[in-house]
Amino acid sequence: MPTVRLVKSGIEFEVNQGETIMDAAERQRVFLAHNCLNGICRSCITQVLSGVVEHNSQYASYLNIDQFEVEEGYRLLCSAFARSDAELDK
Repeated sequence: MPTVRLVKSGIEFEVNQGETIMDAAERQRVFLAHNCLNGICRSCITQVLSGVVEHNSQYASYLNIDQFEVEEGYRLLCSAFARSDAELDK
């Protein structure tokens, strides 16, 4: 079970397999800014500082994030899955 660490706040929480980072945070009462929860509003965009965090490849083309942002390590947390322990710029 991966652990996600929010570097700026020092908060850590665990993410279950198949659970988005946003869902895991809410389950553990960690507030992450969000609005739509479907990858459109960009309220939850965050840079991944370390670890493997991926969008579901079946839905990645529907998300409101550019390829160059993904290449620079940005992810939409409402639609992203931690595949390893990860640190986020939050």
